[in-house]
Amino acid sequence: MPRGAEGKQKVITEFNDIILPATKQSGVGQTGIIASGPAEVLMPDKAALEACIGSKAAPGDEDMVTNALLSCRAETPNGAAPIEIKVQVQILLDEDNNPGAGPK
Repeated sequence: MPRGAEGKQKVITEFNDIILPATKQSGVGQTGIIASGPAEVLMPDKAALEACIGSKAAPGDEDMVTNALLSCRAETPNGAAPIEIKVQVQILLDEDNNPGAGPK
């Protein structure tokens, strides 16, 4: 993608594959791609996720809530309908540390 070019960026996630509008940008010693936009993804059922977290962590213990969230995410089935989210992805090439990746 030439500098300033616009295109699409595919992002593969555990929730869904997302295709976003993208723009190539350049700065001093860096080139990057910024992709952003709305996307629909399947997420864990909120009530089931909250119930799972509540069964594993005491309220107010942030470390335990975080650990329970990670564990419960894998155990909780996705909801029936996708939800809309806003996504932004930035990919940065540091040309100073990767001389072969310079601007094209």
